[in-house]
Amino acid sequence: TADVTQSIVLLDTDTSQGTGTIIHPDGYVLTNAHVIDDGSRVEGSMANGTRYALKLVAVDKTADLALLWGDIGPNPPVTLGDPATVRIGDEIGVAGYPLGTALADDLQIHGNTPSVTKGIISAIRSKNGHTRFQFDAEITSGYSGGPVFLAKTGEVIGIATSEILTDSGSTGICFAVSINSARALWARILPRAAERDVVEFWRADSPHR
Repeated sequence: TADVTQSIVLLDTDTSQGTGTIIHPDGYVLTNAHVIDDGSRVEGSMANGTRYALKLVAVDKTADLALLWGDIGPNPPVTLGDPATVRIGDEIGVAGYPLGTALADDLQIHGNTPSVTKGIISAIRSKNGHTRFQFDAEITSGYSGGPVFLAKTGEVIGIATSEILTDSGSTGICFAVSINSARALWARILPRAAERDVVEFWRADSPHR
């Protein structure tokens, strides 16, 4: 768990906050497309307070994923797992920044400390050609873009995307898109990785898992 929390970034844009997951040592960060909006300004900060400017390089809106790049220094990436091995009932953890900076402001604490919540895989579903894991770990909006990892190994098998809410509040029904969708996005942009000013939007009907 400690390794996972060292590999996430608090993301701040003009309109929202969320979590980014470092997936490559060259400075590539994965998050949700809905977190970065149009990507006009994205700033990342680590738990130690170090801040970095991040650039949007790829988006797959059908999976609600976005790939960012920045000169974030020697921060370790997460270890990616195999979603095909995931079974209903597996224990998982979710790392992120609950409520963004609002939690730190409310508690009057210094710095941005990531949190981990835990639960189990409740169901395995599919949407827009992407495998999605349903889980019951309690998350807030700040967890969007954070890694969902297997408790027994720490390997990341998904990226947290959403929670179903009702008028009465949380339902305990949350979703993560399979990390294989992120692998597909990475494979598409890797040959053009040097062109970090290029934003690649995928067709909404492109099937991949």
